[in-house]
Amino acid sequence: MNQLGYRAWVYDPDLEEYVMKNVAKLDFYLDTNEVSMVYTLATVQRKPTDFTFDPYDIKDVVLMKDTGFRDKNDKHIYTKDILQFSNGCLGVVYWSQAHGRYEVKCHGDVPKDLTEALAKQCVVDGNTIETVDLEDVLEENSWN
Repeated sequence: MNQLGYRAWVYDPDLEEYVMKNVAKLDFYLDTNEVSMVYTLATVQRKPTDFTFDPYDIKDVVLMKDTGFRDKNDKHIYTKDILQFSNGCLGVVYWSQAHGRYEVKCHGDVPKDLTEALAKQCVVDGNTIETVDLEDVLEENSWN
């Protein structure tokens, strides 16, 4: 079975910059079932035989969930990823609460349901967190 995971955009004090890290563990508030803390593997491991985790308050983290789909290069697709299609379209992956599914939105077009077939027609081309000129990039692209 394919295990779904998260990645997080966090400030790494060892590197003194923001980085994307895989999430190792999540803690939840008991009363609301909302995420309270995010743990990633530490950049610098204190002992080679032990795994050390860096804790982050959820307010300081941007979480991106694995959709369970992979692009044509077999790379995981996460929410907030930018996908590039063979026709030149760039789209953003997001969870549609109204439709209960992952969708891809290209500028000015109706969102498309992210399916296995659609995922295999694209490549991950960055994400909305690290891409500075996102609106400019998406404005120039459409499904047609």
